[in-house]
Amino acid sequence: MNEKELRTQLEEVRTVPDEAWQYLKRMGFIAEAIDEAVAAEESSLEYIVREFDALPRFSHAGRKPSSGEKAATKMLTGYEVERSEIFSAYVAGLAAASSSRIRKFRHRYLGGQTLSSEQARELLGSPFAAHCSGVFFDVCKVPIVGHTYRILESGEDEKGSYTRIELDDAKVRKPQRLRDRRPLEDGPWFVDGRDNEARQFKGRAREIARYQILLSPGEEGDIHSVLVKKNSVLGKLREAALSLLRDFPWFEQDAAWFLLTGETPYVAPMTLRGKMKSYETFGPYPPAGFEYALISLTVEPWVSADSVKRVYQDAQRRWNGSSPPIREKNRKLFSFVTEKMQNAMGTIALRPNEKRRKGKELVAEWDRRNPQWAYCGNTHDFWRDYGLTQRRMTAPGYGYFED
Repeated sequence: MNEKELRTQLEEVRTVPDEAWQYLKRMGFIAEAIDEAVAAEESSLEYIVREFDALPRFSHAGRKPSSGEKAATKMLTGYEVERSEIFSAYVAGLAAASSSRIRKFRHRYLGGQTLSSEQARELLGSPFAAHCSGVFFDVCKVPIVGHTYRILESGEDEKGSYTRIELDDAKVRKPQRLRDRRPLEDGPWFVDGRDNEARQFKGRAREIARYQILLSPGEEGDIHSVLVKKNSVLGKLREAALSLLRDFPWFEQDAAWFLLTGETPYVAPMTLRGKMKSYETFGPYPPAGFEYALISLTVEPWVSADSVKRVYQDAQRRWNGSSPPIREKNRKLFSFVTEKMQNAMGTIALRPNEKRRKGKELVAEWDRRNPQWAYCGNTHDFWRDYGLTQRRMTAPGYGYFED
């Protein structure tokens, strides 16, 4: 199998943007899928589907985090919002006054000051801050805050794609350059962490391609990710932000922003997260599978039950989970057909010719068992009702959407 054939097969079961395919290629997953050693353990298609489903999701593609925890603020009462804002300001003031981790980071990397929003975004976007330590800036006698750089070229060599960048500062005696080989540019993307159980919430991945992932608030209200080296300036920002989460009830991106700017992180009295997982078979029979979704609310005890109900009902609507109940007849029909196919035929999916061949036998038995819902030998209506029920039971079309 070659690369073109593999992509053709993948596009038969998934929508594959060019940027996603190029990412798979850069990370070596395409070559691994085609490799004979991998193919001996599982098919090339199965391997690449698994890696594709774990890809970074890009905001402009309309995808939302499957399990990212978010503050549920819109459905709270005025009292609940005001109380949480007052408490947030108190916690931020206490942290600034008492945390040695905050003071040490700001003293070492920010000159003991906090930054403006513009300064913070410039620092977060610097390739040198993402790759180089504080000692590098000390030796070069270049300020961490306010340093500038210029892009010399973009290219590709035996190690892959790169962007060559140079410090742009008159104080630098010897040119300081680096090759930025990060596989993803800064932006509102995320990478799902690996989950070991179907019911487990993933959260976000912490590392990718030997880089750590630093989160910060985006200007549009989204969450920006930037790849950083562990001991770089931004790597130390990430380390300090994560350490604060042990004591303070903040989101990771807000802790990082607080370290840089001093802006008060919001302590959310209620947070929401959701998860959707799907499973699909690959085999001689037609594909079969299911969708599975969970919604989780984390709530402070003082929030009213009415607010919890409003938030859950809104989340249920957004996840397309508020469909009417499936009728008793259809539930029994789905169980009947599934049981018969699994026990007698060893499958849960039938080809059209198999449905025609087995249909009369199944309908006759159903009519004997359930005279109140008899199909009177009508196999067309029998399979129609089964198909509709199967879709509602196993593939309801879950998926988060914005108003």
